Amino acid sequence: AAWTRFWGVWVAIAVVAAVFTTVWFFIGGLLDLRDLFQTLATLKRDDRDDGRVRERYDSAPEETEA
Repeated sequence: AAWTRFWGVWVAIAVVAAVFTTVWFFIGGLLDLRDLFQTLATLKRDDRDDGRVRERYDSAPEETEA
């Protein structure tokens, strides 16, 4: 009976934590989704942007001959 009570308490704690975390992430996700749609609705778009990269940017510095 003691083991049943012990594991019952731990399972209950885990279920409460899981429900709390799920609700927390759900509410945060809804708020972020609302912000996303508001940003997309008011975003100024550049019609000239076709997604191409026209300049090359490397992380390594260019070597120059002396």
